[in-house]
Amino acid sequence: MNCCDAEDIKISNLIAVILRKFWIVLVVTIAFGIYGFSIVPHSNTYRSVLHINFQNHENQDITSSYLLKTYTIVMTGDQAMEDISDALVSSCDLKRVNKVFNVTDGKIVPHEIRICIAIDFSYEHQMLTVYATTSDPYISEKICNTLAENADRYISEIAPQGNVNIINRAEPYSESSMLPDVIKYLAMGFGISCAVLIAIDVIGKSVKDPNELIRIFSKPVLGKLKTRNLFGKDCSSLISDENVSADVLESYKTIRTELLYSLDDSDKNIFAVSGVGTKKNNPLIAANIALAFAMTGKKTLLIDANLREPGLNNVFNIENNTGISSVISGNSELNDTIRHSVSENLDLILSGPIPDNPSEILSSDEFSSVLNALDSLYDYIIISTPCLTGVGDALIMGKLARNLILTVRYSRSKYPDIASAINQINALMIKMPGFIVEGFTDYKRLK
Repeated sequence: MNCCDAEDIKISNLIAVILRKFWIVLVVTIAFGIYGFSIVPHSNTYRSVLHINFQNHENQDITSSYLLKTYTIVMTGDQAMEDISDALVSSCDLKRVNKVFNVTDGKIVPHEIRICIAIDFSYEHQMLTVYATTSDPYISEKICNTLAENADRYISEIAPQGNVNIINRAEPYSESSMLPDVIKYLAMGFGISCAVLIAIDVIGKSVKDPNELIRIFSKPVLGKLKTRNLFGKDCSSLISDENVSADVLESYKTIRTELLYSLDDSDKNIFAVSGVGTKKNNPLIAANIALAFAMTGKKTLLIDANLREPGLNNVFNIENNTGISSVISGNSELNDTIRHSVSENLDLILSGPIPDNPSEILSSDEFSSVLNALDSLYDYIIISTPCLTGVGDALIMGKLARNLILTVRYSRSKYPDIASAINQINALMIKMPGFIVEGFTDYKRLK
């Protein structure tokens, strides 16, 4: 079977993968942004631009290549630099100037100013464009405008017949900002994290579509369980809670109906609940199935047969000091281990202290006798068992119960693991009513 056909890779599924693990995307994106922030220079530089047009009085072109180059030399000469130094020191706050240039005895070294100035010239338009770039926008503007104020004097020294037209005075603008670079790194982090998550999801051959489960394994999907809503709020709770969402309650009622339809006259009314990749939520799912049966008014018993990692004591917040292991070891009587009326029409037997030999206890004649005795006392029995991957306890329970429900988790349970579990179930001729798919949210609507 091919569990990862191209037709199964849908845009909605890929978006769901990203949203389900969005915290990873967020962390990676922020990390890239911090990295970008740390390597991009933090101080902005500011550039002011001045355009100067030169013409002679007779309106003849005097801006030959030689003259334009001469103008450039004059505009960056020592006299021009001294004029700029005087203007900055006299009109600007000295502390502000010192952040850009070294001021000594009220003067700035001409070379420090000169390296901040660049001049381009256009023969066709008879125009010089002056750029001043510093880390202070006001100083950049002041340098350009000082040159503009004195340009006529500088030029008249080498071309008396010429005049100067200031096309526009300088205004500062940011030449370089760290923001675009940081945004670039944020985008890189977002893209890389999304691509990796999608690649892992596609390669992983995990459950994406309940219909695919039905097609591959020829087993029905009994129900689909939501664990979180659109805002990330946990929806997994006991259906007996007052604040349980209506769709979660309805999902378990649907599962109950499907299980009842799956029974025939020769079946025991006992269901073992196991899973593939669903260890965390299995006890809660078993508890809610038991509650759904109890809500019909039938006397229902819930048993925790996970003697390795018990979970029902945490679901109901009850101390796990006595239970199945206590009865089989002879340390407790069966009647003393039954927690009556944990909910209306529902009794509970916990696992008890964790034993050294859980498989031996579950496969013992004593446990089989206990289960037969309980079967005569209750209308329905639901047994919570470990996941099928790794240990065989669930198969032992499935054999005794004759009905084994398999839970799988959306985008986590792998098809090869599910296939292995199904093969084990079929080899022991255990009846499997169907799958329960859990672990999706409002933005991952399962069809």
